[in-house]
Amino acid sequence: MQFSTILKLSAFLATAAVQVTAAQFNVTVGGPAGLVFTPNQVNAQPGDTIFFTFMQKNHTVTQSTLANPCQPAAGGFDSGFMPVAATNTNGPFPAAQFTVRDTSPVWAYCRQSGHCQQGMVFAINPGSNFATFQGTAMGTGSSSVSPPAGTSTPPTSTSTVAANPSPTSTGTDHRIIVGGTGILAFTPSNITAQPGDTVTFEFHQKNHTATQSTFASPCSPMMNGFNSGFQPVGTDAATFPTFTVGVNNTTPVWVYCAQSGHCSSGMVFAINAPATGNTFDAYRAKAMGSTGSSSASNPAPTSTGTTGAAGRNHVQLTAGLMAVLLTSLFFLL
Repeated sequence: MQFSTILKLSAFLATAAVQVTAAQFNVTVGGPAGLVFTPNQVNAQPGDTIFFTFMQKNHTVTQSTLANPCQPAAGGFDSGFMPVAATNTNGPFPAAQFTVRDTSPVWAYCRQSGHCQQGMVFAINPGSNFATFQGTAMGTGSSSVSPPAGTSTPPTSTSTVAANPSPTSTGTDHRIIVGGTGILAFTPSNITAQPGDTVTFEFHQKNHTATQSTFASPCSPMMNGFNSGFQPVGTDAATFPTFTVGVNNTTPVWVYCAQSGHCSSGMVFAINAPATGNTFDAYRAKAMGSTGSSSASNPAPTSTGTTGAAGRNHVQLTAGLMAVLLTSLFFLL
């Protein structure tokens, strides 16, 4: 009985130790510093989060590639435009969150017209290639169109993850309702979209995510896929947080809610699911029979959280203390 208890405690502490090692990096987009990400690069570990806070004018954080810094990467994340008025100096400010999946480089830029070409780029784990990435961006002639007129009004939502980003002027914005009172579903749950379109997830009650997965593993996050992070919404909420992704091609995109038990209850979504073979119905059925990963409730991070490498050192020390306690307990029993 004691040995069984030790094994269970060991598994619990090991899981806790992995969870607490994650760090949060805060990145400011635009604002008084100008057309820059501050900082413009970070070195992060799997499980860490990058929390982008958008300040004055109107910017995006859009995934690209080392070879083409100012062009969106196929299937990459895109915050959508985040307009903030010059007179808004005290917030609230819209934000977006990205979860690091591995140590591979991740490249990003602001797709507001001309911003990338002025060096407004960002990277995760760039190694020695950041200067090359930024130099290529500043030497390219490609550009993105500005958002349509009338988007200069700052967002009114106090959500920490999104604030009604505007679609591009050339595509259709597909609005998807996530959850709702007593509803564990994306509505609609299966759409057809064209390259250049955007998909805006609008989060309703209670606490959901829009997390990219794969057909093979519906309830597990896709490596380097997009992730809105958890979006807690109160019962009497009058405004709703949003998260926008860009559609770059007609390849199927699979999405689920990472809240514990929601995916296995069929809370999944798809863009451009095939009509035969790997259909949306097959994806949902696979999710409902899945034993894949799930997450407990996890509200969006606050500005008082631990950040960066210093935060990781602190939590690793905590994990080490757990190991010491576990060893001591073993000998005591």
